[in-house]
Amino acid sequence: MIVIPDLKAKTIDQKATISIDKDAKITTDGSNSYTNFKDHFAQHDASVVLPEEIAKVLPWVHIAISNAKSLLTEMYHGIKSEFLQGYLNEFCYQFNRT
Repeated sequence: MIVIPDLKAKTIDQKATISIDKDAKITTDGSNSYTNFKDHFAQHDASVVLPEEIAKVLPWVHIAISNAKSLLTEMYHGIKSEFLQGYLNEFCYQFNRT
């Protein structure tokens, strides 16, 4: 997880190309933020996911986001933006250790 300032395609492309191998096969929802992924990665499968299908198509994405939100709201009161990346790093460490 990486803190980004916005959901613009340019911002996401920059972070994704640094963090993801160019030979990767990417599956995303149909957001316009991912329109350039086909130019950066070996394969990009994007589709609009109906709300009742989310758990089947991208199950771990929603579990991880839900768990991160729970951790942040329960453990850290008054989250400051300058510490957010550190909080996410701690969550990822704990998530990957279980």
